[in-house]
Amino acid sequence: MGQQVIPQGVELDPADLGRRVLAGQVSFSHLEERFLNLLSQDINKVKPLALMLERHHEALQALQQAKAFWLIARYYEARSQHRLSIRWVRGAKSRFESLGLSQNVHQCLRLLGSAYHYLGNYEKACECYEAILAEDDLPNLERLKVSSNLGALENRRHNYGPALVYFRRAVDILKSEPQPKLEAIIRYNMANTQVCTNAFSEAENNYQNALTLFRELDLKLYEATVLQAFGNLYTILGQFYLAEQRLIEAREGYAQSGDDFGAALCDLDLYRMFILLNRFDEALDQVEHLVHGFKRLGRVMEQGLVCYYAIEAALALKEEELATEYLDRAMRLFRREKNHHYLARCDLYRARLAAGRKRGSRALFYLNRAVCEFVRTGHKEWELYGLLEAIRCRPAPPDAREIARLKQLIKFPLSPRVRTDALLVLSDDWYRKKQVKRSCDLLFEAVGTIEAERASIAAGSRRKSFFNDKAEIYALLIERLYQWRRPDAKRLMLQVIELSRGRLLTEKISQEDRAAAILNREEPLLLEMDREHNRLVQLNRKLEGLLAQDDPSVLEMKALQESKQEVRRRMSAFRRRLRDSARMGTYFPIDLDVDELQKLTAEDHLLVCFYRGQSGLYRLTLSRESLQTELLPLDGRFLRDLNQLQAMSAMIHPAPDRLARLNDLADRLSSLLVPAKVGAYRHLTYVFHRELHRFPVALLRRNGRYLLADHTLNQCQNLSMYYFALKRASSRFLRPVFYFSDDKRDPVAPERSMLTSLFPRALQPREWNTAEVARTWPDADVIHFAGHCAFNRHDPDESYLLLAGNKVTLRDLAQLRLERPFINLASCRSGSVVVAEGNEPLGFVISLFAAGAGQILASLWDINDHKTGDWMNHFYQALPQGVSHAYRQACLAMMAVDPDPHYWAGFCLLGRP
Repeated sequence: MGQQVIPQGVELDPADLGRRVLAGQVSFSHLEERFLNLLSQDINKVKPLALMLERHHEALQALQQAKAFWLIARYYEARSQHRLSIRWVRGAKSRFESLGLSQNVHQCLRLLGSAYHYLGNYEKACECYEAILAEDDLPNLERLKVSSNLGALENRRHNYGPALVYFRRAVDILKSEPQPKLEAIIRYNMANTQVCTNAFSEAENNYQNALTLFRELDLKLYEATVLQAFGNLYTILGQFYLAEQRLIEAREGYAQSGDDFGAALCDLDLYRMFILLNRFDEALDQVEHLVHGFKRLGRVMEQGLVCYYAIEAALALKEEELATEYLDRAMRLFRREKNHHYLARCDLYRARLAAGRKRGSRALFYLNRAVCEFVRTGHKEWELYGLLEAIRCRPAPPDAREIARLKQLIKFPLSPRVRTDALLVLSDDWYRKKQVKRSCDLLFEAVGTIEAERASIAAGSRRKSFFNDKAEIYALLIERLYQWRRPDAKRLMLQVIELSRGRLLTEKISQEDRAAAILNREEPLLLEMDREHNRLVQLNRKLEGLLAQDDPSVLEMKALQESKQEVRRRMSAFRRRLRDSARMGTYFPIDLDVDELQKLTAEDHLLVCFYRGQSGLYRLTLSRESLQTELLPLDGRFLRDLNQLQAMSAMIHPAPDRLARLNDLADRLSSLLVPAKVGAYRHLTYVFHRELHRFPVALLRRNGRYLLADHTLNQCQNLSMYYFALKRASSRFLRPVFYFSDDKRDPVAPERSMLTSLFPRALQPREWNTAEVARTWPDADVIHFAGHCAFNRHDPDESYLLLAGNKVTLRDLAQLRLERPFINLASCRSGSVVVAEGNEPLGFVISLFAAGAGQILASLWDINDHKTGDWMNHFYQALPQGVSHAYRQACLAMMAVDPDPHYWAGFCLLGRP
């Protein structure tokens, strides 16, 4: 019976097809075509054909037998069983050579080279490719395939430059001889190399091109591979939603193609992403499912990795017993694989658990064993981590040998957390040796590391931890600068106090729906800053991923560090430009120039700045001629007195000794807050820190008298605000805008008639809405608001001003562009602030000043409407002589009528002196 012709569109069952081929009823070429087609669509359907060929290959003719061997090798290659693939492809190669079929021999050499490549035997892989290139008159198509394989090989060897050269050569050949499938494979491999060289946008384009080509060719398995690579790229970029989408699509593609191992790897990637995003409960719910899946596939190492990653999730949820169980399981699996690196990493967790149980000697045993293994294998990051943990476990300071090793290790690429910890240990060592300057230099370096790296940390708990680390380092730095006792140290202290406030605007800018609450995203400086921070985020995430690998590439980490240094240089230039942008500089710490600050300060003006550190309260006083620093003792009584003073001032109490108690509290607090040599200065500006922002500056006293009796006073909420306030010219008060309401729900404004008579040409808008405010405020130089202020302590950006039922949110106010007006928020608690991490007070004042206000008058507590009207009458009568003078006169006038501070000290003046 002759061979049958299979009708068009008819697909035989694989087992039936195998039987017919062996019986000679169907040609072997049809089986070969069907085999290769299924291999790119569904590996499970190929399995019956592959097993049939393994069992019955002896019944085939010589050429068919050689092709059968080659097909079996291709099947095992798709299954990632490269050793089996090598065994079968060798048999195919020897048979093709005996038949004199050089083209088929080249196919075998390429497959053999690919298998050696994935097994890490690069020398043998190169031998295979070079054997092909040694052939004379090699066709362009064959040269194309070999160039592509050599590019992938060089990429695996971390020789990224040569790899890209090979890929470009292959692309040049494709221009003359289009091969869609080969082009897709080459672009996929080129994208992998570009990810290693930090060319993320180019890699994304090549992945997309490869994905499009594979979809057009309907190659499901290849498509899933690209989608998985896409998911890993988006994880590096911090675009976790897109990464999750791509990985889910990749998993579905692997499942449809019958590649269970590929699907399981996608599940593992998703599981690690959940841990990265602090979704620990979701991650732990997947542990058993993942372990079972890898166990079914016979993958011991991956089972161990699942249990190993689960340890961190369990510890984060404070499930110590569960963490111990996962640790034991992971160690058993790593022992089976003889993976000493991960066994050493497990020892670090064992030490951590032992230290938590107060078993210091056992913890040190595990740490020393882990460090020895990391030294043997050359893992610098993990060696340093283990060394730091060992230093923390011992009560004694590190010895000279450990310090010398720390100095060597910080020269290598490191994650920001470990690098910062190492710098702190080295700084403490210099401090113990009385080398304060060197200690401070290392603390500056640690601060720089945290400032540069902090934006890359997406997880909430780790970000909070870095904020806390930063506060501790600044406190140490200021303390040691104070002890340095050099003139330069005082200037550095003032700069560090400014740098210590760390509100990173990019944290909110990264949330698209919140961007408008802060600044307009179209501002060139903001766009530039956003771009550079995103770039740094990508590089830092990639570095963390590399350092977590068993065998991180030194060359790749070096390229990564060079890219980060370039980004940091651009960010440094950007920070210098912030000093020219008051709007941006108010939100970001600027590079404060103390000499310039002194030149801008008037001769009769004194700046009093505070920083609450670990050792006490640091007070810095800056005048045109001098800069003095003092460390003042601070105990729990100070903060109790501060809270009591603020509470008593804000509320009326019937106690007969109320005024005496208030004065006593104010005297005790003022003994620390008022410098001794204030008599030589007419005006004082205060910059408070942390809890001190709640202090009513009008209550400062000296020698039994309020400072307002002899001085004018104002506040600035940070040193950037003070710097830009000094550069803003005084207003002439020619274009006033007043907001009043006849609505019974709004506060009564007795000052309304007085203001109308003083400013007969004042604009009094009939409407209060966002559009009206945006139209009138930029042209005004006096703005008086007499409505409600609603301050949201949980989300300050959602605060708003309310008049006649209409409101303008802080989001709207932050978008304004003002011409240095004086703004009077004559409303209850309009000066309220929430002090965020990094000493950043958030509220109406900081946002309005960033929008361009010159001076702002705001209230700290609720005051009677009529008393407020009297205060405002005195204030505006004296306004032609200056805002600071008017503020002082209003306080003194009200004080003469009623000495209770509740009625006159609730207003604070902020901004320009």
